Amino acid sequence: MKRKLTRRHKLAIAELAIALAIGLAFFCPRTFSGAMGGSFDPAEMVQAQVLLQGTGEKAGDDRTITLTPGQPAYETLAGMLEDKLYFPYYTDSTTRDVTLDYWVTILFTQPDGKGVRTYAFSGSRAIDTAGEDTRDRSFQLSDGLAFQQGVLDFLLEQEYTTGE
Repeated sequence: MKRKLTRRHKLAIAELAIALAIGLAFFCPRTFSGAMGGSFDPAEMVQAQVLLQGTGEKAGDDRTITLTPGQPAYETLAGMLEDKLYFPYYTDSTTRDVTLDYWVTILFTQPDGKGVRTYAFSGSRAIDTAGEDTRDRSFQLSDGLAFQQGVLDFLLEQEYTTGE
């Protein structure tokens, strides 16, 4: 004998499905493009300007690196960033521990004057993203500090200008 679901049971299942959908939207991992927000596509960017701001013993050793799509260094950097899953990290974005020798800020210039998207990290748990056409967000990675150090090491090998 088959029992039909009562209206109360159907409502409970619908509420559970809605709660699950909301939970997934807030905590589901994102790709790099998804973390950057909107219709971000690293291959379509005009350039990436990397700002390395020295901290601690490296204070004052500021560097600027400019990379453009098609350059091997740009493609390597984009590949490193795209190779990760970004988990939303809900935290206060006004203070960050700086455990690396440099605060790293990557400014991706979008085509057609659509503005700039920012990707920043300092060795703390959070990686911050922002843009003129998307809201500011923070993410974390499963191997966050090792990944950030690897990206920083790669960037330090690139040709740069000083921040003077």
